[in-house]
Amino acid sequence: MSKNSPRDSVLGERIIPRSAVGNQSDSVIGGFLTMDNFIAGQRVPSERYIHTVHADTLLTDAFTWLARKRNLDRGTITMGADDSAIVGRTALATSEDLENAIIAGRRAALDWAARPSSDHREFLRRANRALQENSKYIEELLVAEGHPRKLAQWEIDGILKGTSLSTHDFCNTLNGNPHKIDGSVVALRRRPSGLVGLIPSQNAAAATSLLGLMAVASGNTIIVKPPRSSPLATSWIWQEVIYPQLVSLDAPSGTLSVLCAPPQSTIERWIDNDGVDCLFYVGQSKRGIQIGQSCMERGVRPVLELSGNDSLIVWKDADIEAAANAAAECFYGSAQICMVPKRIAVHPDIADYFLELLVEKAQAIRPGLPSDPDVLLSPVLNPQLFREILEEAVNAGGKLLTGGRSLDHEGREDIAGAFIEPTIVLFQAGQDGFPVLRAIEEETFFPLLPVISWRPEEETVILEEMIHFVNSNKYGLRNSLWTRSSVIAQYWLDRVSNGGILKVNCSHIGFSEILPTHGGTGWSGGPFGEANYPAVTTTRLQAVQINHDYWEGNISRW
Repeated sequence: MSKNSPRDSVLGERIIPRSAVGNQSDSVIGGFLTMDNFIAGQRVPSERYIHTVHADTLLTDAFTWLARKRNLDRGTITMGADDSAIVGRTALATSEDLENAIIAGRRAALDWAARPSSDHREFLRRANRALQENSKYIEELLVAEGHPRKLAQWEIDGILKGTSLSTHDFCNTLNGNPHKIDGSVVALRRRPSGLVGLIPSQNAAAATSLLGLMAVASGNTIIVKPPRSSPLATSWIWQEVIYPQLVSLDAPSGTLSVLCAPPQSTIERWIDNDGVDCLFYVGQSKRGIQIGQSCMERGVRPVLELSGNDSLIVWKDADIEAAANAAAECFYGSAQICMVPKRIAVHPDIADYFLELLVEKAQAIRPGLPSDPDVLLSPVLNPQLFREILEEAVNAGGKLLTGGRSLDHEGREDIAGAFIEPTIVLFQAGQDGFPVLRAIEEETFFPLLPVISWRPEEETVILEEMIHFVNSNKYGLRNSLWTRSSVIAQYWLDRVSNGGILKVNCSHIGFSEILPTHGGTGWSGGPFGEANYPAVTTTRLQAVQINHDYWEGNISRW
């Protein structure tokens, strides 16, 4: 298979050929993908594999295919001619595999770090280009793993913009320019941590794993650990798309390894004294903060990308249609995404019209198969918790404006259905401000959107209370404001301390080059949380002083 043409293994435009495709790639066996463990350029087979069943099939015949997947994973049965819904399989790593990956990554670290920065930049350029060239195939892989097509396209957009050369070059401006002081030259520079162990999120494994591209482009080596729940796309992208770009630059083979391994034992081994130098974890806040503490105790640099409970503020002069569109972004992937807006505060003067539009947009969002191009909703992982928190919200005075029902993939009400229709609950802010409820205070991983309409009051009072609403949030990923007033916007920007990313009159979830895709404060990023540029967070600041009387090198490069 050519380095940048993995679609050679695909029949037409389908990711899952319904017949064997021959020997076009040694990563394709019998018409489906087999991703072995990948250690320093070598594929390492396993005695056990995790099988991926196309999400469309799981939704239409869950009982049959979950049972078959379970038996295939256990090795009690083998693949048969009728297993056309099996997309592929991913190897499970052993402790020996994990150890070998660490050894290879540490051996390669100094060599890759010492390469000229132009090599690192060129790697990113080639990787970004390869991702673009393979974007349609990646989209199909994500759909197969259960991402609605629109969501998959949004994820790919974020990947491409977050790994662009513009973003890389912007991060490089953070390196200090040399200064002549006392007969010498002093400069600040950022240096790679060494070996990075990366654990992406389970809900968007492929996309969040590619945060690691900037770490590699900053001179780090890396081990990527795909989650066992959805390992195929992540493994394929790093092995088939990213690694060939390292080979093309003659990078050390140990620069990249990819292993699907048990999370707890992997983390414990990584933060041993001879494990990784930096642990990049994307996941839930409680677990992430525990991991961060363990890292700090053992001298490992933690990079934490955790839960979110984003606030969106709608002022009275807002473009209400645009603001309602941004608020409805909550329902992307059934709100099982950390960076969607999950709590809304709206000015009382325009609350009724805003809510009318928002309800209309929510009711137009429907469930369906991931392959359907018009579908945004994903199956909800914890419907019981949704019902519990919704009941709590309504009992506390919240008004259910729309939603609340469980649905099957065809949109029919079904208490056992995998989907939940977009749900909006209205609260009225009182003298004590907004209610203290889980629906408002906690990250909710289902399509439940609380909207707080502020009581009529002096404008300055409403604005101050809304700012308090944002700043009092214990999470802090993205926050956004909708207003036509530059005075209001500036006042808000000057006083909002919560969040890694602030947006004014922009899509809450939209991506832009240079703007970081992730990063936050509080329970979203831990005690060192901030806007997350992996080119910065996986490196360390280093000061250099050179007496130029004894130096023949190029001082300007520092």
